[in-house]
Parts: sequence; C-alpha cells; structure tokens
Amino acid sequence: MTPLELLRNYFFWFLDFFKTYSIRKHYKEIKLINENPADIKAVKLRERNLKNLIAHACRTTSYYSKVKSREFDNFPIINKNLILNNFEDFSSNLYQKKDLIKHSTSGSTGVPFEIYKDKNKVSRNSADVIYFSELANYKLGNRLVYIRLWVKKFMRNKYVFFFQNVIPHDVLKNSWSEINDFLNMLKSMSSKKVLLTYPSYLEEVCRFLDSKERDTLNYNIKSIITTSEKLNAYEKERSEYFFKCPVYERYSNMENGILAQKTFNLRSSFKINHASYIIEVLNIKTNEHVKSGEVGKIVITDLFNYATPLLRYDTGDLGRYELKGDSEVVLSEIFGRRLDAVYNTQGKFVSPHIFYKISHFSKLKQYQFIQNKASDYTFKLNAKKEDTQEEAIINHFRPFLGQDASFNFVYVDEIALLESGKFKKVVNLMS
Repeated sequence: MTPLELLRNYFFWFLDFFKTYSIRKHYKEIKLINENPADIKAVKLRERNLKNLIAHACRTTSYYSKVKSREFDNFPIINKNLILNNFEDFSSNLYQKKDLIKHSTSGSTGVPFEIYKDKNKVSRNSADVIYFSELANYKLGNRLVYIRLWVKKFMRNKYVFFFQNVIPHDVLKNSWSEINDFLNMLKSMSSKKVLLTYPSYLEEVCRFLDSKERDTLNYNIKSIITTSEKLNAYEKERSEYFFKCPVYERYSNMENGILAQKTFNLRSSFKINHASYIIEVLNIKTNEHVKSGEVGKIVITDLFNYATPLLRYDTGDLGRYELKGDSEVVLSEIFGRRLDAVYNTQGKFVSPHIFYKISHFSKLKQYQFIQNKASDYTFKLNAKKEDTQEEAIINHFRPFLGQDASFNFVYVDEIALLESGKFKKVVNLMS
C-alpha cells in the first residue's frame, strides 16, 4: 500500500474507534467465524446470534409473534411479495423509521423492494464488505474503480470519494468510444487498483478489446470483483487475459448484503458468509432441504437486521451447495433468479451458463437468450446476420433444449440495459 492508502486505512479505523456500532468488532467476529466455521467458538457465536434474532423478532414484530414454535426449521418461508403486502408486520416496534437507513431496489430484475436497516446492521454490512474484499485482494484504502449506475441517490460528495479512494464510473458509458476512454483512464492511473463492476460491462470491455485484437496491456489492476449479475466463462477468462489479474465473483443483494463470494483459495465455488447469515438450499416445491449437488431455491436468514427481521427469506435465486473438506458448506453454483430460469422442451431446468457459447458462432457485441413458450426460443443478437452461424448455433443448443425445440433469430443494433444498469442475458417470457 502507498503511504496515502495507509493513511486512509488508519484514519478509517481511528474514526471507527469512536462509533457506537463498531465496524472493527463486527469484522473480528466475521473473520473468526468464516475462517473456522466448524470451530466450537464459531458455532456457539452463530447459535447465540440466531437465538437472539429469533427472540427479538418474536417479541417485537407482529408477524413473528404469531409463530407458535421457536424451533428454526418450523419458521415459515417468506418472500418479497409477502413482505410488501404486510410490511408493517415485519417491522420491529423498537425502532422509528427516522432513525433507520432505507435501502431500495428498482425491481429491474424482479419485484421493486425497499427495506429498513438499523445502524448496527449497516455496520455489519460494512464489516462484511471489508472482510470479503480482502479475500479478493482489496485492502481498505486501496484505489477502487466502482462501475455501476451512478444515479443521484448513490452519488457522494467528491471529498468523500477522495477520502475513500473511489473512482466512480457510470455503467451507461458503454459505447465503444466511451469504453476506449475508460481503458485510457485506467492506463493513466499509476497506482494499483481494484475494479468493482457488473459482469455485463466487463463483457462489453472484453468484446471491444477482442475486436481490436489488442495485446494485453499493463493496466496495473490488482483484481476485479463482479457483482449483481452472473459471471460467465467468457467474461472471466478474457478479463483475466487482458488485465492480468484474478476475477472474483460476489453473490449479494440489496436487502441483505454480501452472502457469498469466490476467493483466492476457493476459485470454483462460493465461500458462504456464515458469520452474518444462515443460508439454506431448499426444494422449490416442498421447502425441504435438498441434497448436496441438487438445484434448489436459496433461502436466507439475516442474523443482524433487527429493524426488519428476515428469517428464512426466499431470495428468488437458484443454486447448489456442496461440502468442502470435512465441515465447510459452500455454494457450488448460483444460477440467478427463478423467474429467469429456462427449461428444455421436457420441462427440465437448463443451466444459464451454457449460453455464453453463443459467442463462439458469431461476431457479436451482446446477446440475449429468450424462452417464449415451452418449446419456442429466440436468440436476440447485437450482431450482423452474415457474421452469425445460425445453423451451428441451433445444432449446438438443440441437445440441451430438445430435439423438438423451435429456434428463431432477431438482430438488433443494441440490447438496452435495465433501469438499474444491469443486463439480462437469459429471459423467460413464460414466467
């Protein structure tokens, strides 16, 4: 770290020392539990945190006060719609909204949603970010190039950005001339940096670099952290090639925080944030726990949001878990939202990971795979028809989707981003 980065680091922790809800205290607990989740001390801490949450939720919220059994597995599965329709019932009566922090999402990839967090939960979120960022080669104080949709509510004072050493870059600046300017900006920064970005933006950068047939250049990037969307193999492999650094995929959401992340020691699976959440993978229909390796819905219990307690909250995402070593449970795959899951003509789930291979058969800038009906599919391509091997694409994907599948191709000049600045590569219009 440079002297100025060290100064930022020390000053952050100095200010934290005087806070009521210490981030460092949370950080130490997060580190202890996540590095040794099966350790007796870690297990007891998690049991204590869950016990305290259940007692608080049942004592201070209308919804959970009606739950007869206090055994964790007997708590009902909840979802966004249930919370939206009964919001006050999930709000703790110990807090007033003016003392809470509101987090909201536009609903561009699902249901619009807002949730309130107490100050202790916000400190916990901050500690989670610090810990998991360290597992992705970022130290507090390092330069961070943060690529997202920078609408007014997310913008900060320029002095705050300077103190935090954050360079904001808007994801909507995604034309090839703007991408070229972005790359020139990265080269102009002499200090090492970390990128935090949507995978879809990373893909557009890599397609630009591929189109120019550029050699790898030294952008002086320590690592890249992707968030909010699923990272595919093309994005990861080409980014690591062009930027000469590891790419780490993060699984998080607005309402909770960082749930899991790939790390230096766990590159093919997601390390679960056992310290702050209980994560279950349940059968979509029966709500029973699935076996290791089976696809199920991801259900979260947030151990630290006391303003809006969420026990056994259905995220709307699909995933698989497995056992790493003798004791640690990890997420082996995360597929994204159930509403956007696609199925073959026999009704069986198809992994969205396969569709990045469309780029093997077309000189494209963007793609979107759409399931219109049970056996009707569309490839929406930002590409030229003459540069696309339609027959090869059909022959490649027919074994995955069904011999009786019907395919059609639509060519466009651009596939628009969602309001959030994110991009859907797979869409199910039957949902």
